[in-house]
Amino acid sequence: MKAVYRTIFLATVILAVACHKDNVTETSITGKWKLTEVLADPGDGSGKFNPVAPKADYDYVKFELNGKLEGTVLSDYVRYSIKDSVITVFKTDNTLQNYQYKIHDGVMDMSPAGPLFCIEGCANRFVKVSN
Repeated sequence: MKAVYRTIFLATVILAVACHKDNVTETSITGKWKLTEVLADPGDGSGKFNPVAPKADYDYVKFELNGKLEGTVLSDYVRYSIKDSVITVFKTDNTLQNYQYKIHDGVMDMSPAGPLFCIEGCANRFVKVSN
């Protein structure tokens, strides 16, 4: 009887491994992110993400593994750190701004989390373009 249970267990494990998706969703913040949409809310929660106007040189932000930050979206900031779901970005004089962020299916949403906030809801949506 043990042999039957062992066979069933091994077959289950093999099937689970064989059915596992090969496409792992990117969840790392490091890399270059293209700005694709901006959330605008009139203050009543009815806001929605709207596409940014296409242009040849798209707006982006790049988070390097060593904490360096560059790009056209957060151009005043030069470095960053992460704690939990908050990115803190720093200017050269150490002035900082926090952003709540969430990555899902290769898309990252960032919204101000202090000291500067939006009176109504606001956020930027990015798509990863390179590591």
